[in-house]
Amino acid sequence: MFHLAKECRRSLEAANGRLIATYFPPATFTGEAADFVVRWYGSSLYLLGERPLWPAKRDRTIYRFTWLRSVHDLVSIPLMVLPDGSGQVQTRVLKGTAWSPQSKSISVTAADVSRIETLIDTAEFWEMTTEGGSSGCDGAEWILEGNRRGLYHVVSRWNARKTPLGKAALALIELSGYKAPDAEIY
Repeated sequence: MFHLAKECRRSLEAANGRLIATYFPPATFTGEAADFVVRWYGSSLYLLGERPLWPAKRDRTIYRFTWLRSVHDLVSIPLMVLPDGSGQVQTRVLKGTAWSPQSKSISVTAADVSRIETLIDTAEFWEMTTEGGSSGCDGAEWILEGNRRGLYHVVSRWNARKTPLGKAALALIELSGYKAPDAEIY
């Protein structure tokens, strides 16, 4: 009986993760499906064990890539920039029907952090609209959040692999050590 109650609680929390934690500023998503997007992204981040990056804090720099693919692992890869310019990457992966994400943390060099930040800046992340581009039913949402010097921004794109934003995200995936077969990168 306890096992069933525990499963019900987890299911309820997962479905309502966005009510437990506020992951995005009000009116961040404004498209027709804004409520659905906030529920989907918030519930996914909650399941992955992620904390909100908003409201932004002036004393930290962190980027988080979240990859919501239709039939493959849920993945989040935050990069926390440390005061000396190096970083800490925490990869969380939720496989299939598992309730607990697998987690791995690695330290990265200042050169690694600089390369990722250069790719993010080259993509003009801070100037991009939150929503944009095409969308679909079978594919992947590529979500990049940034909290830098008190500024918070989030960008979500559908199947962004070949875009400048996608290149920054792929570099972060590579840096994290997460291995996805080429067929699962869409």
